[in-house]
Amino acid sequence: NMGPSQGISEMDRFEQVYSQNLASFERTQSKTVEIFQSLQARGTTAHFAAKEPAIVRSDGRSIRLRIGGSRLKAERRIIAVPEESLSAAVALHMTNKTQQPLLPGSVARYRDGAFLGMTDLDFVASDEDFSVFFSVADQIKLTRELDKKQSSLVRDTKNRMQLSFVSTVKNLSDKEVTLVLAERVPVSENTEIRVTNV
Repeated sequence: NMGPSQGISEMDRFEQVYSQNLASFERTQSKTVEIFQSLQARGTTAHFAAKEPAIVRSDGRSIRLRIGGSRLKAERRIIAVPEESLSAAVALHMTNKTQQPLLPGSVARYRDGAFLGMTDLDFVASDEDFSVFFSVADQIKLTRELDKKQSSLVRDTKNRMQLSFVSTVKNLSDKEVTLVLAERVPVSENTEIRVTNV
């Protein structure tokens, strides 16, 4: 048996919970409207059907849905630029052989099921070549030093500077490694400065 005062407090509690739920729903709805407005303003909106159903919580957190899958052949390249970094990078060079473009965004990198991190991908058209940073080549040790014997600075009517760098690559693994060693070539944008003998 419930008295009149108990019935009112139950009703008050119900209305309070209802009001809180309604306020939460309105906040989530306004966030959703803002997101869709920003997507429309950006001009790159696309609609895709998800491959599997998923539960989307009402707390405003985004989730990932698989909209498709493709297998691309990748050529693994080790690239070393000692002037920029003393760590060599493993890059995957691929061609987009799918019938659709790859949209710009973040790419999750995995090796043998282990998450390595995120990297960014620009827009890639169908049949376009592209490269993605994959990981650091831990087995490669780089050094780059100024060769003082081959470098000089002569101040005269025309100042002359000669720079020489020695870059070394050490393979710490027991397997042969092929890598691309890159060095920046100076280009003069001033007619009074000439770059020669590179």
